[in-house]
Amino acid sequence: MLNISIGEIQRNTAILSNLTEPLAVFDRRKNKQVATIYPVQGKANTSNIVEELAGSLRKYTTIYLNDEELDEAIRKSSEAAAVERYQRYLQQCEEDDKKA
Repeated sequence: MLNISIGEIQRNTAILSNLTEPLAVFDRRKNKQVATIYPVQGKANTSNIVEELAGSLRKYTTIYLNDEELDEAIRKSSEAAAVERYQRYLQQCEEDDKKA
């Protein structure tokens, strides 16, 4: 069992999220144990919240497109990006003309 003071928990709350064994909390002024904290059984071995969420969202990541649809989507997005870049370029040229 680990021993820790109340002040240490206040300064570093990550201790509680990474808890793998029981933790005894002591009050330094009174020199007595005020609490015992136990890790949650199911969460003690969980490595990462991202891994948990990725598993629940796995069914939404599959995209079914044939080659023609994919090529069309790529072409449209490329055209939209080119138009946006050209419009920014024209705006910059207009601003430069106004300054000159």
